[in-house]
Amino acid sequence: MLINGFPLSKYINNTFWMFFEYLMRVIAVIFVNIYIARYLGVESYGLLRYILTLISLFIIVNRLGLENILVRDLVRFPKKESKYMGTSFSLILLVSLILYLLLNIGIYKIETDMDVKLYISIISLGMLLQSFLVIDYYFQSQIKNKYSSIAKSIALLIGSIIKLYLISIDAGLYFLSIAYAVDGLLVAASLLIINYYKGISFLLDWDGSLIKPILKSSIPMIFVAIMGMLYMKIDQLMIKTMLDTYQLGLYSAAMKLYEGWVFIPYILSISILPVIIKIKEKSIQDYEKSLTILVALVFWAGIVISLIMIFLGEWLIIVTFGPDYIEAKNVLQVLFFSAAFNSLGVVSARYLIVEGMERKIIY
Repeated sequence: MLINGFPLSKYINNTFWMFFEYLMRVIAVIFVNIYIARYLGVESYGLLRYILTLISLFIIVNRLGLENILVRDLVRFPKKESKYMGTSFSLILLVSLILYLLLNIGIYKIETDMDVKLYISIISLGMLLQSFLVIDYYFQSQIKNKYSSIAKSIALLIGSIIKLYLISIDAGLYFLSIAYAVDGLLVAASLLIINYYKGISFLLDWDGSLIKPILKSSIPMIFVAIMGMLYMKIDQLMIKTMLDTYQLGLYSAAMKLYEGWVFIPYILSISILPVIIKIKEKSIQDYEKSLTILVALVFWAGIVISLIMIFLGEWLIIVTFGPDYIEAKNVLQVLFFSAAFNSLGVVSARYLIVEGMERKIIY
């Protein structure tokens, strides 16, 4: 079976590699977080999650929403792929530098804890390497996720080993913060190696005329990303401010398990975005049918996982994070009530991107 001239097996293979990377990430992140949480204790783990949450709000902005927009434009305008890649790379790099300075200047004026200031300064260095993710977006547009997925999985594995080693030698939170900063370096290096291996050269191919159309599509997505991240993360900042880092540690443990599920519909929708675009070019009826199947799949899967957590939530918390985190069981069950609706939002966003209606996502 062909989709716009490409064999269906190619799309299946592409989705497989994205899910392989996702599975590696879920296993590694949850596994490593469990060890970090047990090692640091509830209060210190809550402090770490507060820092990572704060930085994540800035990271989501400096990507400029291009993880979807650039993939779409590269599929639509293959003759200009080098220009789009180079311009996007430069824009993300410039924004990353500005946001890094704003974050650290702001935190030094607002935060009173010197250790928190230091940890944020170190970990946020990873923001400066976000521009290299355009290489990943390129492979997504070419239905070649195998290469970037392997590269990022290797980086993830090395980063996980580093963190586990630091825990084994009782290195403390300072060196763990350095390890989190190194994660960005590992991803950038692995993508550059794959980029060099495939003989692709476009990161410095700047075209000023593309800035306006890129930003026109990306600015709405930036606002969407900010609102989505605030929706997902603002609760953690509020808990730290209104309660304490101990309560945040409990909440973060439950949230980490919930995020393991949330990424499933996200990765599924991202992996088939190029497919959906090509199906639409061939047949509107097939396009609408494919979207209907996707929506039904992710919604009912969310319902099932919510029901499972009602009965197994307490057991899962004890098995993973340990009895010290048992109070997180109720939080976990409540969080999973939103699983089905979160999945609908993810798929709806992909649909509006394909239709070129980014502004409607804001509304």
